[in-house]
Amino acid sequence: MRTLRTLNASKKALLRKAIPTPMSLQPLRHTSMPYLFAVRNLDVKVVSAAENTKNSETLASQRPISPAFGIYKFPLAGLASGAQRATGFALILGWTTAGLLSLPGLPVTVLPIFIEGIKSVPIIHATVKAGVAFSFGYHGTKNYFMPRADPLNIVNVHRAATYAILAGISLTGVAVFMI
Repeated sequence: MRTLRTLNASKKALLRKAIPTPMSLQPLRHTSMPYLFAVRNLDVKVVSAAENTKNSETLASQRPISPAFGIYKFPLAGLASGAQRATGFALILGWTTAGLLSLPGLPVTVLPIFIEGIKSVPIIHATVKAGVAFSFGYHGTKNYFMPRADPLNIVNVHRAATYAILAGISLTGVAVFMI
């Protein structure tokens, strides 16, 4: 026991010499390593469960409430970017499905039967036809105008998005009502 007390006393003496004063009281020296011997004093406050609940309720009552999501105006460029991704995904999904249904190992009649199955249900047929037409019109038009936008700024992005939306809606109308 006596040996342990002696070791602890010598360790404390060494530490006292190594940390002369807290860093906030010393001038900053570039030759020392300030965070190697840093000391933090923690003030622990014991709080009861009732006090903790009361403090939490007080904090919650003082927080601002977020308004409804509908009050925010979405920028046209952001909507156009989302529509570009959605129509691109729809086109990829459609072409991949058609390609997989016409693989050499499958019977020749699989793709026509699939197409006729879609045509047999009017609501699905109209939805697929409108989706394909809008995707081709929007995606194609936007991809035509965006590389030609000189200079590429927000005005030209909005112009390309407007043309793309108009083309998508026009092709959807032609496809659904005329074809």
